[in-house]
Amino acid sequence: MKNLCNLKCPKIPVVRKCCFCIPTYVGITVFGYADLTLALVAFPMLMYEMVDELTSDKPHGDMNYSDPAVHLPVIVAAALADIVLTVVLLIGAHRKNKLMLKIYFYFATVSQLMTLLADLPFFDYTEYKKNAIYIFFVALNIYLLFLVHNVVYVREESREIQYIAYEQHRTSV
Repeated sequence: MKNLCNLKCPKIPVVRKCCFCIPTYVGITVFGYADLTLALVAFPMLMYEMVDELTSDKPHGDMNYSDPAVHLPVIVAAALADIVLTVVLLIGAHRKNKLMLKIYFYFATVSQLMTLLADLPFFDYTEYKKNAIYIFFVALNIYLLFLVHNVVYVREESREIQYIAYEQHRTSV
């Protein structure tokens, strides 16, 4: 499987610095705190929107996925999972624990894909400010996933730095 993927999959670039200036572990920590802050700000707004939708006087006919009463609890659960995963990321980044970073990478990738698929049917193209914030949040999460992937997998596979011990030869005249 690995040989097949090496033939067809494009190589992911190796970065040594986050945003070209700070080490990747520090960058993961900084972006992790930014992600946690945004998630903690967005969570109460999502809860308010969900409670408002569920307690409104609108008649609820057939409940299907496109109904906000079904969509919003899924998004709130994904936001809560994002908060928990970001805490796992921050602990793993502070301790430089690759197992915790792998756990974050797998679950955050699945969570990000599920959230995107759940939000696409409800994407409103007329609300530019809300869309810009949403796209910024998604881009931040994708860049954070790229950094974590770089630290966990790319650095493990490519051992580019080799230390060679040698002795200088003295020449006598």
